[in-house]
Amino acid sequence: MKDQPTLRNLFMVILLALLCIPACKKGSDGEDADTTSTVDLALSEICYSRILLLAKHIAPINGDFSNVGMYTCAIVDSLIGDTSDFPTNGNVTVYLTFPDTGCVDIDERLKSGPINITYYDDLANVGAIAEVHFEEYITGLGRFRGQVNIARTSSSTFDVSFVDCKLYSSSYTIDYSGTAAVTMVAGETTEDPMDDEYTYTSELEGVDRDGRNFTASTTTPIEMKTNCAWNIEGYFSVDPTDRNARSLNYGDGTCDASLIVVADGQEFTIIMP
Repeated sequence: MKDQPTLRNLFMVILLALLCIPACKKGSDGEDADTTSTVDLALSEICYSRILLLAKHIAPINGDFSNVGMYTCAIVDSLIGDTSDFPTNGNVTVYLTFPDTGCVDIDERLKSGPINITYYDDLANVGAIAEVHFEEYITGLGRFRGQVNIARTSSSTFDVSFVDCKLYSSSYTIDYSGTAAVTMVAGETTEDPMDDEYTYTSELEGVDRDGRNFTASTTTPIEMKTNCAWNIEGYFSVDPTDRNARSLNYGDGTCDASLIVVADGQEFTIIMP
């Protein structure tokens, strides 16, 4: 599949944004303020954490997919399984497709590519499991592949695992895996996805674009909203190999593209694409 001009323009914006991010700066006392691992984590986890929202809102209920358009501009390309009496008659796999030219999704990101989701039960039920697979899922952040497993653990909580996930381009690959515990804090009683709000904590590991291993964990729960393209609150502690821990601060609750990284005493404001 060839990228259309609009997608290429978005990737150029991303590239320019990343080039503006401070790379490896040394302070007078030898501090190493490289931000690569922290920024690569932020780029990756914003996409992967939101896969739960997609899976939750398009889950088949008695064969009815009328709610798909409420959450995403993707269309249901095909189905495998019996949706007429789901989940009584077994699991169902939904094949979603974003158009090759891309479409602007509910989070205002341009997206393209296929995603398939296998539901083993109605995701509204406690104990339900879903698996999400994608190989060429493109957003304004980059290209993504991997698997996300979702388990509903209570009426308002989910356990999520990220398996062999990658953000990649022709020149680099960022590896990403781990787990998240997600709590829905608003919107559960309405069908409108735009009022949904979630908090989550994560334990993650990965390899940044320079080949450096890192681990990351939330020190304050992260907050995300369906109607905001960025995380709006919360902290990660990011530990690159052979470097001191960095902090990643998503902000004070305002829906904007800025985040703050502190590395060896130096503070950087990063503008996310």
